[in-house]
Amino acid sequence: MVIDYYISWKNSLNQIEVMSNVPVNEIDEIIRKFLLYDDISLFSFLSNYISFTTGRDLTSSEKAQMDSEMSRNYNPTTSIKEFWDSPLLSHKTSFAAEFPIWFIAGYPDVILWFYNSANNKVKSSVIDRLILQTFNPKGKESNAFLRSLIDAYKQSTHNKLETHFKKGLFKF
Repeated sequence: MVIDYYISWKNSLNQIEVMSNVPVNEIDEIIRKFLLYDDISLFSFLSNYISFTTGRDLTSSEKAQMDSEMSRNYNPTTSIKEFWDSPLLSHKTSFAAEFPIWFIAGYPDVILWFYNSANNKVKSSVIDRLILQTFNPKGKESNAFLRSLIDAYKQSTHNKLETHFKKGLFKF
């Protein structure tokens, strides 16, 4: 089952070219150490990806052109929808440059928490520590930083991730 799910992730990511700028050796790490590890729903991920890259919800005719299973399960998360209303995130291109698109699609609630925590001194000090410990010297967020950010979000909020697979729903 895990192997089938891994293959579904890999095939889906290749189809939408979300990983086109990610080195091949890192794609496996992202799938295993993030998307599978956090039990991210493939449908939630794909819905968020579509919503973020188009900047809107899909029309009924666009949904009709989708695979029937994806069409029934297309439902962008609340956080992805908030990106378009947030003054902090109003400029999609600069925002997308700060985080990889796969992270935006899979972890939008973590990103909103990250931006909103800038005004909270306690959360801000935790994030400052994370950045110092895990920031990639080339100026890009490293996978270690992203993993730490997710873990800090979970520990701080005690929330499940929005894109987390919900029991009783078809996983992929």
